[in-house]
Amino acid sequence: MVPRGTITSSGRRAAAGLTGQMIMAGTSRDSLSRLIADFEDGTLTIDVERALPLDDADKGLETMANRRARGKIVITIND
Repeated sequence: MVPRGTITSSGRRAAAGLTGQMIMAGTSRDSLSRLIADFEDGTLTIDVERALPLDDADKGLETMANRRARGKIVITIND
């Protein structure tokens, strides 16, 4: 990220001497489209700690509350 919330590729961030581990995106179509493109081409990666079924969501909350999560906790919902 750079001032004013502009999304940049990892190469541009590195060239600017910027590092980071968290990206926040607004809800604009342009911002989300760029995030999706970066995810699809492998520029943006998402660390997933684990995926849990909805019935076990409390285990994910406990992991987060105990500050043990090293990535995202994904809750899956099966129809």
